[in-house]
Amino acid sequence: MSNEVKQATESSVAPARDGHNHDRRGRATPGNNLRGEVKAKRQRGLARMLAQETENGLEMGRVMLGIARDPQHRDRFKAADWVVVRLMGKPVEKIELTGQDGKPLSPLAGVDVADLLALARAETEEGK
Repeated sequence: MSNEVKQATESSVAPARDGHNHDRRGRATPGNNLRGEVKAKRQRGLARMLAQETENGLEMGRVMLGIARDPQHRDRFKAADWVVVRLMGKPVEKIELTGQDGKPLSPLAGVDVADLLALARAETEEGK
């Protein structure tokens, strides 16, 4: 970036009182999206309200347990899964990855170290 562009950019952005960068019109500059913070506050408020209205979620647990125990309910397996996940947590899914012929994966698989050293030396020589 040229110095003129950099100076123009820096002079048009001033830190706001809340610590975020805003342009001269008070709008958040790119990368300073404040919507995420507002959404997080709303979600905390929603969670607080739901906890108060449902006895900290006990009411929802009773509803889901009732559905899971009802042999005629079409969603009993989904409800049972919901209950189990809340009791025991989600199961960890393990995925094992291997390289060619069952060998361990390596970011340098098939690369000769001597070639890497030669490449590094060549780039160093170009920079001088």
